[in-house]
Amino acid sequence: MPYRLFQGLVLAGYVGLVSALSLAPPSAFQQPAHRFAFLAFPHMDKAAHFFMYAGMSALLCWYWNPQDRGWRKAMIVLVMVTAYGFLMELLQKWTACGRAFELADGTANFIGGTAGILCWVFLHARHRPSLHHG
Repeated sequence: MPYRLFQGLVLAGYVGLVSALSLAPPSAFQQPAHRFAFLAFPHMDKAAHFFMYAGMSALLCWYWNPQDRGWRKAMIVLVMVTAYGFLMELLQKWTACGRAFELADGTANFIGGTAGILCWVFLHARHRPSLHHG
């Protein structure tokens, strides 16, 4: 399998997973109180949004010309990920999935997207020239 195809399949699978989790009814996330109670903390869903969108932005940077680490690419990826998160929030509001639009979720998506881009840039900083181009 060509590497580019592999990258595309990983990215598409991840975006599909985020979409499914974003549009799943709240009952899909209810767990037996006795099994995973130690994992629960206030606003845990915001942490989930943060990490889902950090992963999405890092994968998008990886897929989209890994040699290009310019700020223009970073900003485009951030706009794309933030717009996707906003779309998912609107779909939650407009569909009958039992979920609602939350601005705090959108904020967590944006912050996570930013963190994912920064992690990707940091991890590649040792292997390529600095971000002075783009």
